[in-house]
Formats: sequence, structure tokens, C-alpha cells
Amino acid sequence: MIDYETTKEGEKVFQVIDPETMKEINMHKFLSKNVIKTSDEAKKICIDVGLAGAAPHSALWLYTDSSRCSLGIEPLQIHWDALNGVFDEDHDLVDENTTEDEEWDPVSGKPPPMKLPAIRLNKNAVIYKNKKVCNIENRFFDIKCAIDNIEDIRMSNFYRLINSGASSLLEPNISSLAADNPQRKVEEIEKIKCLSLEKILDYVDWRKFEVIEHLKVDCEGKDLEVIKSIGHYMDKVVFLTHEASPHSDGFWHNENTIEQLIEHMKNLGFLPVGDTGGDLIWVNPKYMAEVIGQVFTCEVIWPQVGAVPHPPPYVRFVPVVVGGKCKFVSLCLTSEFPQLEDFSPRPIQSPGETLVVG
Repeated sequence: MIDYETTKEGEKVFQVIDPETMKEINMHKFLSKNVIKTSDEAKKICIDVGLAGAAPHSALWLYTDSSRCSLGIEPLQIHWDALNGVFDEDHDLVDENTTEDEEWDPVSGKPPPMKLPAIRLNKNAVIYKNKKVCNIENRFFDIKCAIDNIEDIRMSNFYRLINSGASSLLEPNISSLAADNPQRKVEEIEKIKCLSLEKILDYVDWRKFEVIEHLKVDCEGKDLEVIKSIGHYMDKVVFLTHEASPHSDGFWHNENTIEQLIEHMKNLGFLPVGDTGGDLIWVNPKYMAEVIGQVFTCEVIWPQVGAVPHPPPYVRFVPVVVGGKCKFVSLCLTSEFPQLEDFSPRPIQSPGETLVVG
């Protein structure tokens, strides 16, 4: 619940996040009359928690629909440096020969080349194959903090690993640290401002945005607590993606298990619509429109790459209904997007239609 105080002018003022914290987490730049000021063109809002150095989900969201905006939340400065292009010199943003197990170079500090489009704040753009493919000014909002299911606002330990994309609020198990994987070793314990997602969402203009089109959470063993921290705004979430990789099982002290995440989402009434092998994707059934007894869906089936079939991630389209009216056809995006230039959004012609790409 939001607490207010009234000024002499009669304006109600939020008392959720104190001014000092607002500046520290960078939200003060976006506020106008106590709400996050978005562009006039913005009709849809997504939330991206855990960006790493590319924010590919936000990049995909913003590229595929000019009416989207995204709140990007990330705790580590090394990732904000990457998102500001600090490591881009002499570095190919996309190298199709990159293997999935390549890591950040611990000597040079440079990230591996990326297959996916990337947010670059220094260019106010989404970059794909070293080219600017869309502008993100007033569409991407960079918020610098960690998220946890807590009532107060506090400074918390954040365990930054050599492979910084695998860092977490949780402390690694000693047995995991002893494993023969130098990328999983703790490089530094940082003090990070931490708060709930609900506190941040209190500043969204809910008169303008009726739903949260997509919430993506990638928080290394903390996904369940981040999801819980959204509070009453969960009812506004259409799609939700969370990490479900078995590779980190048992790595963190007091980590959330995949089974706990699945049980929680089922208890909320969400339905599973996708499994990429690393992420699970859910949809809130209250927003699924039934047309002649069927849900409009469209799976994008990726072609084979050479002689080896490409893994089977897909894009699922679902009409989103608000107040009994179909407001827009939404995209349920996976973390894989090998041929961005082959994809162009278009109206769905019939229920269950399949679009083959390439």
C-alpha cells in the first residue's frame, strides 16, 4: 500500500522510495508528477529483471514493437558499463560462430560476442550485428538495484562472480566454489541497494498501462523471491518468464528450486506456454482471448542450421484482453532469436496458424 502526504498545492506525493534512494538507483531521472514518464507512443510496458551486459529480452521487446517500453533492472556496475558500450571497442557485438559456453574474458574483462540484439545506452539504441536497428530513447528505463522480497529498502551483499552474468544476492556453497570452474568463483562481494519490485512498480502510470505485458526474471537462485516481491501487481502480469536451468541447482545457499517456482506459478493460476531449456514461460489465463473456442496462437518454427537442427524455441502470439476487449496481440518471446532480420510482426490469420521462418 502506498503512503501519501499532501502538499500545500493539494498534490499527493509518493512516500514509497526516499529521494536519496531514488537518485542512487537512477529512478529520479524518469519521474514526472511522481510517475515514470514514458513516451506518448508507449502503449505496452514490460519489466526486465537481470539484464547482464546486453539486456536481450528488452532489446527484442523494443525492436519488435515501437509501442513498447521496458523497465530494465540490474544491480552490477560492470553490466551497466557493458550496456553503455564500455567494452565494445574492437569487439563484434554479434559473432554467429560464438559458442554458448563462451564466458567473459577474465584477463581483458571483455564479454564474449553475442548472438542476440543488445541494448546500448550510449547509442540510445538496440544494436544487432553492429548496426542500430531501433531507437530506445524514452522507451528503456535503466534502474540500478537488486530486487528481493523485502519490506524495507536496504544495502545487501551481492556476490559478483568472475562470470558476472551468474552473480547473485545468494552466497555460493563452499563445495560449489571448490568445483573446477574458475568462472564460478567469487571475484568481489559488492554492497547493492535492494528493494521489492512492488515499490518500483508503484511509480508506473497505471492510468496509462492497464497490464504488464511481460515480466522476465533471471536472478540466479532468487527468481521466486523476486516474483513474490511484485505483490498485488502480479494480477496485471500477462506473460512471465523465469530461469529454470538445471546447471545452477545446488550452487547457492538457500536458493529457490525449479520445483518451488513451478508450484508457485501453478498456485497463482498461471499456465505454462513454453520451455526453452533454460527458461520457463507462463501466461495469465485471464488475458487469453478465446475465439470460436480456440486461443489464437502462432509458433515461429526455426529452420535447420546446416545439418544440425536448431534448438526449438518459439514465439507464441496471444491476444490480450483487458476489460472484455482485445487490446493487442502480444508476443511471448524466448531467449533465443538466431535470425532477427527474418522476423517481422504481422497479424495472425487463423487460430493455431504456424509461421515457418527462413
